[in-house]
Amino acid sequence: MNKGNTIEDFFCKQFINSGYQDRFFFELSSNKKRVKAISRICHNMMDIINENKIVEVYNSTDLIHLTDRLRELSKEKEGYCIGFFELDQKWADISEAINTGIQSNFGFAIILSDGIACICEETGITNRRAVILHSISKLKE
Repeated sequence: MNKGNTIEDFFCKQFINSGYQDRFFFELSSNKKRVKAISRICHNMMDIINENKIVEVYNSTDLIHLTDRLRELSKEKEGYCIGFFELDQKWADISEAINTGIQSNFGFAIILSDGIACICEETGITNRRAVILHSISKLKE
């Protein structure tokens, strides 16, 4: 299993509703089906996430607020990105990842190795929402 799959497996197990986990991970792991998994983030975010892990839900995707909030909750400087943008499957500075995700106008997720994640819906969704999630588990590198 490559490092990306380890991170994505952690993301699925910690933050995705158990009824979607296997399917979501399978789709993320397949180059052909990855687009389906990311589309679920774009369009059905609140249906697929594990609501028990939600820390906060925002009815906007304000770059500064999201960046500041993630930095308050986490000591990590970088996050692993999932989305329809050039940082997909890469580690990036939190602010850069959020900004690039927002600018893409699509849904995206950023996973921090200390058990924090941020998921945002795509722009076309009325009242585009962002969710910050927290797990007591941490990504083991």
